[in-house]
Amino acid sequence: MTTKSLWVVILTLALIPPVMAAGSSSTSRPPAAPRPSLNNLIYTGMYATYMLIGGYYEEQRLVKIFGDDYRRYRAQVGAFFPRLWRLVAA
Repeated sequence: MTTKSLWVVILTLALIPPVMAAGSSSTSRPPAAPRPSLNNLIYTGMYATYMLIGGYYEEQRLVKIFGDDYRRYRAQVGAFFPRLWRLVAA
């Protein structure tokens, strides 16, 4: 899963608006600011934790497979977020 798709999933889960109850009037106003449900927050936290732990073990595996080549690559590239200062300097 790419970093962009990870953020799409996280933001989508966190910002899903609440569903209107059956039979409620379509003229009723929605809440001023939709809030994520507790279930969405728990799932998002669990998924983020999984990605951090999985990323750590994947990096260890890639160092074993590719060695110094991967270490040089890792020094130039951000793990989860792009290094924007490199884009500005280019």
